[in-house]
Amino acid sequence: MAIHPDAVPAMCYVGLCMLVTDVSLAQNLMQTNEALASLTRDIWLRLASSPFALCSPSLTVPAIRAACESNKKGLALAATILLAADGAITLKRSGSVHTQLKNLAEQIV
Repeated sequence: MAIHPDAVPAMCYVGLCMLVTDVSLAQNLMQTNEALASLTRDIWLRLASSPFALCSPSLTVPAIRAACESNKKGLALAATILLAADGAITLKRSGSVHTQLKNLAEQIV
């Protein structure tokens, strides 16, 4: 769902959030964490290159690009990108997912 080229930004966001916050998937698997970070970066850079599909692109595209260029790694990078992309979509979000993303983004790897 998140990687389909025709997926709308909200569906990419939801799919990636599900993967990034899935503790059983990412627990202590460095290769999986790096792959999720790379996937998240690639998808959001692609979406940022077509800003007409995003909400408030003049604000969200620079934030997404800056997050993608962050020196963070693994789940911290993926979570940072998703937090930056949060304003680019119209979707009712779960507070717990936002909290999980914030906690992951703050991790030092």
